[in-house]
Amino acid sequence: MADNSKKHPANPSSCRHCGNPRSEHTYPRSGPMDCHGYEEPTERQILARMLARRAART
Repeated sequence: MADNSKKHPANPSSCRHCGNPRSEHTYPRSGPMDCHGYEEPTERQILARMLARRAART
């Protein structure tokens, strides 16, 4: 079975670490991979995500 969880590029304003939206960063979190809060992406990440979304549309 194919993994379709990441079929679309991340939203440009999603978390810099995991690419999930701010709304999915609620506390408490469990597990070692989930122990970060939302952090704004860098300008470079925003640009790369915008370009990836544009490329995916074509």
